[in-house]
Amino acid sequence: MINTIKQFEELHIIDRETVVELLQLQLPQSLPLFRRVQSPPRSPHTVVVATFAQNQGPKIPANFKNEGGFDVLTETDAPNCKLENLICQGTEFQSIPPDEPFMVAEIDIDLDTFGTNVWIYSSYERSASSADSDSTASITQNEILTAHFKGLFNFIRALNKNNGYGISSDKPVIFGAVHQSFIEIMKKTDNITRVSPAYYKQVFITSEKDLADVKKNKGYDRYYAKSADNASIETIVGTSKIPRDKSLLLQRLNICLHDRINNEAAAWCFLSLDGSLITLYVREKYREQGLAKRVFIQLVNTKMFDVYGKKGSDSVIETTPQWKWVHADVETDNKESNGVCKSLGCKISWLTHWLEADLSF
Repeated sequence: MINTIKQFEELHIIDRETVVELLQLQLPQSLPLFRRVQSPPRSPHTVVVATFAQNQGPKIPANFKNEGGFDVLTETDAPNCKLENLICQGTEFQSIPPDEPFMVAEIDIDLDTFGTNVWIYSSYERSASSADSDSTASITQNEILTAHFKGLFNFIRALNKNNGYGISSDKPVIFGAVHQSFIEIMKKTDNITRVSPAYYKQVFITSEKDLADVKKNKGYDRYYAKSADNASIETIVGTSKIPRDKSLLLQRLNICLHDRINNEAAAWCFLSLDGSLITLYVREKYREQGLAKRVFIQLVNTKMFDVYGKKGSDSVIETTPQWKWVHADVETDNKESNGVCKSLGCKISWLTHWLEADLSF
């Protein structure tokens, strides 16, 4: 039984496999970190930590089933949601009754590695109910979260000190897709130096029926799917409004639709390391043919299964096998991208931010 706030600051290095099933049962809120720990470590320096020790995590009932429903924010009310409402997103899920609130994180602070350094998931993203258990009744939710983040920041500082990763005020640690409800708590630690604008966390679920439907489209046989290659990557990078590294992009999960007649790439879709949609594009002369939906659905129902379909038990999530979950972070004022996501059947579920932190000594 936990009776001191100090114990919530303790972090333990754990095996990636240990948290896969736990995070799967927390979908969709756990999606970014879930996909990260399903994938191979990004570098030899990557570690997964948790506020519970190996083999001592939350107990999962043998008959637990996640039925796949989740609360949805509208584009009108999402930016104005109160903190307590955002924390409680996901109340339609059956909750895992943990022994205590928990946090899990993947950390890679080798600054030679490109991109986000830390991905986190807290059980409070799904429900705040676990803070009402007898073991923590005298400790508030904010106190527990503050302790979790304090422990995480101290752990990262120790990693930096012991391994010489070069973290400094000029080389901050980047936290990715942080749930908006945690921003003010993290800022109060005086470590946060920058907070990005808000992003809608868009969540997608596809099915075999979707794949069957796109195959009925007129002109389906004109296009064939294959991964991006050196010949097509120049065109792909050239159309992106965001600077992209060609070699890194080719390493990401992707599919391109090629036109048999013109012998060129017509549409493409790429996913990031956390399984999020980062690029979905149809060249102008190929639009109005349903290719955006087709390339996206083909990526999920072929490549996603190859990579994620064998990780975790699909029997746990009977109505929505875990490999069909896809997500995207889209700036709230990006009407074009939000419109594309809506056409793919996404649901706006919560708000996220990217943060930079000075965790140097």
